[in-house]
Order: sequence, then C-alpha cells, then structure tokens
Amino acid sequence: MNFKDISSLIIELDINNKESLFILLSKDGTVSRLGHGRIDEPDQTLYMGETEEPLFEQLFSKVSQSWSSCLNRSYLIPNDDENQIQVPAVSC
Repeated sequence: MNFKDISSLIIELDINNKESLFILLSKDGTVSRLGHGRIDEPDQTLYMGETEEPLFEQLFSKVSQSWSSCLNRSYLIPNDDENQIQVPAVSC
C-alpha cells in the first residue's frame, strides 16, 4: 500500500470491548473525535470539525512507508487489573 493512496485515517481505542476513543483524520481537513481515551468517564460526544492546517500530511510525513504493512491490525494488551486494551497498530 502506498501512503499516497490513503485519504483518511481512523484510530480506535477499545477498552474492555467498549470504544473509548475514535479519531478520524482526512486529507480534506476533516477531523472527528468521539471519546477521550479514558476508561473511567465515557464521553459519547462526537466532535467534528475542519481545519486548513495540513494535519494529515504532517502526520504522514512522520510515518515511514515501511509501516504500511502494520495498517489494519489490532493488538490486545493486558494491563495490571486484568482489563484488556485493544490498540489498532500504528507500528510493528
């Protein structure tokens, strides 16, 4: 997969099989967020906006093309209190 072919990026963080954080970042400047990534206080407010700042390009300028093999994967990471944290892969 070539990074030039990607037009949107979704990052999801699930804690105990519940969506804790969802972020959408698109080339056209669309930015959306649901949740705040904490387990203690669920936030179900969807924040949507648009920016002129090239956030998508700035992010991908920091990511190596070799990471493309890690896209569309998720990992279960157990923590100390027996909760499982599911983290979509950004790196391998």
